[in-house]
Amino acid sequence: MNLRTRQVRLRDQHLPLSPIEFRMLHVLMVNANRVSSAQLIEQAVYGTERHRTAPVRISRTIGELRRKLGDRNRTLIRNAHGLGYRLVGRTPSAR
Repeated sequence: MNLRTRQVRLRDQHLPLSPIEFRMLHVLMVNANRVSSAQLIEQAVYGTERHRTAPVRISRTIGELRRKLGDRNRTLIRNAHGLGYRLVGRTPSAR
C-alpha cells in the first residue's frame, strides 16, 4: 500500500480500490492482527459525520475488499462478532 500514490499492489498486480475501500484497508492494515471496531472504521472512512447506514456500508465494503483480495474463505479479513473486523497475518507496511 502506497499512501502517497494511494495505490495497492497484490502479487505484483495493481489492485483497483475505491477511495472508501482504500481507507478501510488502510485502517485494517494499521491495526493488523487486532480488532478494528466498527466505530473506528466508520470514523476513518466517513469522518465525523455519523451515518445511520454505516454498519451496512462497512459490511458491504468489507465484502468487496474480500472479493478483490481473493479472500473467499474469510481467512484474511475476519469478523469479530459484535466488535468489528481483523486483518490476519503478516501484512506489508503502508508506505
